[in-house]
Amino acid sequence: MASRGPPSRPVRSSSPTTRAARSALVLPVLVVAAPLLVGRVLYYGDITLQFVPWRSFARQQLLAGHLPWWLPGLFGGLPLVGNDQSAVFYPWHWLCLPLAPARAVALGAVLHLWLGVAGGFCLLRALGRGRAAAALGALACGLSGFVVSKQQFPSLAYTMAWLPWLLWAGLRLWAAPGLGTALVLAAIVGVQWLGGHAQMSFLQLVLTAGLLACRGRGSEAADHPLTPSLARRGKRDRRWAWALAAVALGTALGLVQILPTLELLALSPRTQFRLADVARFYLLPWELGLVLAPRLYGAPEATLAWLGHGAYWEALWYVGLPTLPLALAAVRRHPGWALLALLGVLLALGPRTLVYGWCYALLPPVRMFRDPARFVLYTVLALAVLAAHGLDESPAGARRVARGLTVLVAVGLLAVVLAPPPALERVLRALLADQPTKSVGDLRPLALAWQNNLTLTLLGAVALLAASAWLLGQGPRVRRIGMVALLAADLAWHGLPLNPTAPAGSCAADPRPAALRAVAAPVHFPVEHQARWYIHWFSMAQVRRPTDLGAARATLVPDVTIATPLRLVNGYDPLAPAAVMRWLREVERLPAPAREALLGGLGVAGEWDGERWRPYAAPAPEATCDGRACRVDAPTPQRRVVAAADGQPLRGTLRLWQTPLPGWRATPGALVRSAGPPVQTTCRLSSPSPLVRLWYAPLSARLGLFGSLLAAACLAAALVVHKMFRQTLNDECGSPGAPW
Repeated sequence: MASRGPPSRPVRSSSPTTRAARSALVLPVLVVAAPLLVGRVLYYGDITLQFVPWRSFARQQLLAGHLPWWLPGLFGGLPLVGNDQSAVFYPWHWLCLPLAPARAVALGAVLHLWLGVAGGFCLLRALGRGRAAAALGALACGLSGFVVSKQQFPSLAYTMAWLPWLLWAGLRLWAAPGLGTALVLAAIVGVQWLGGHAQMSFLQLVLTAGLLACRGRGSEAADHPLTPSLARRGKRDRRWAWALAAVALGTALGLVQILPTLELLALSPRTQFRLADVARFYLLPWELGLVLAPRLYGAPEATLAWLGHGAYWEALWYVGLPTLPLALAAVRRHPGWALLALLGVLLALGPRTLVYGWCYALLPPVRMFRDPARFVLYTVLALAVLAAHGLDESPAGARRVARGLTVLVAVGLLAVVLAPPPALERVLRALLADQPTKSVGDLRPLALAWQNNLTLTLLGAVALLAASAWLLGQGPRVRRIGMVALLAADLAWHGLPLNPTAPAGSCAADPRPAALRAVAAPVHFPVEHQARWYIHWFSMAQVRRPTDLGAARATLVPDVTIATPLRLVNGYDPLAPAAVMRWLREVERLPAPAREALLGGLGVAGEWDGERWRPYAAPAPEATCDGRACRVDAPTPQRRVVAAADGQPLRGTLRLWQTPLPGWRATPGALVRSAGPPVQTTCRLSSPSPLVRLWYAPLSARLGLFGSLLAAACLAAALVVHKMFRQTLNDECGSPGAPW
């Protein structure tokens, strides 16, 4: 991403004007997050299905004094920390333990939106941009549709908020390699690993390495114009040595999350993903038009439902219409950022281009990460940086581009207004051709609704572009402040409705219906019924805005019972073991009587379809030892104590409803592999015993915790040594304020 001309130097300023610019960025964040600040909470999609239940369970265990390594409520049990999106060790989750989980997630969205915007401002100042340009770029990146819509996925949003800080810390290290800057980079690397989204962490670290490589190549000659090549190479090597050491230390901080995730990942279906499995959500070529208007094809929260492919929040990459003329005007002076923007689009198109196929074939991590549309993160960042450059360097060129775009969009508006309904129907039929779930018999009403939507949307785009062209022709002060204000208003207006909210109390009640309150054994919730209720309450095309979120949770949509005693045979977890998933698919194909006989024989109490409870006729005990019924006591999720129901010593082979993943141990005896169902643990007892104790203590978790604690101790010690070193130098130089 090197630019033409001399490399820009980091700008360090804490002047009142800079502080005022930073403070002004708070206002659009507060507007976008306004419902969350008055007590409402996020609920849509995975917030209700997964993240709030995870947070509830983790909070429950942490307040009880237990680290929540094991989650017993799904698939016979799964490692909670092993799914990196649980983000159990992320600092924010520990700070907000006193808060209700849904409220903590809501305030986390506000905090991380602000973190992303503030980080973008600091990054652009480090790239040499002025205060207004840095503010504009920070808003374009931190409040883009791509970022704001991702608040429905807290782990992804939290990790992504650290991207500008990661790049900022990398630039600081490159400008002044040393212990202090390396420690800052290491801390940010560690925090973003703990954020809980390995895909985003991987993309961000790759981008940081690419930025430093381009900056180093572009600035090497300028740094040492008269020194020998050996000296230049030595400084470059020193920079890379500090950078690699910082990334290594930061990654070590995240080992407590990384190692258990790798262990569970090896057992999951992700290691066997084909290209079609990985490329789940990607941009279609005609969805690139969303950069002009976020509701060009409708939206889930709008009157016109989303007409596009897959999930709207995966396709949305709107960066604000005033951003585009500025970014396009800066392309010639900054070709590196332009190439990054193009690369992001090509990768986001997924299987529609060869580029993503090459990455899938050559880069093993890409084979385990779904949703190519997320590569558009690179494009969003690059457009924001280009826009900041354009506002400072080429306002006249941006004005010409804005005029040209205004004319182009106006022509498109005229074509839409004059288009006959049959033509719109043909276009709409082509858009829906590969989306059977969105097919409509009579397209005439939908085509008319879409025409009205396009007319209003393009009319707004023309007004924004015309206002941008006018502002870019004004004096420097009016131009800069006006463009920042116009972009802030644009992004706040479009970002406010992106994340539907509900009253805070909607997530507080126990979701279990009365018929299941006393059920202690596992319950089967068939996948077909789960999918039906998921689509009913959380359709990807249209938000239903339930007035009573409790009604949605009462259907037991996947995972809402995690923090309750009720356990489900299945559920939702992207890292569930492949053997368990295959077995469940086979069970689902069985006729109802055969399925009841099989599951009932394993200790399952009955079947729930989201409305009715049907207990099985004669379910077997959950645990048996050579045919004798056993009772199970679980003082913590990580411990099981099994005793015979008749009080006699246990001997022979113990069978227990529980997924036998690596890390479980038993005494007296040993866990053995068996040909039985993969949700049943088999333990061969070495001697008769009144009790059998099982506990979960995986080597990956112990090594990860040790590595993270050791890295944290090293980081703290290095900070102390660095402070002492600075103080010693200042004392010897006799200047306490010297900028060591």
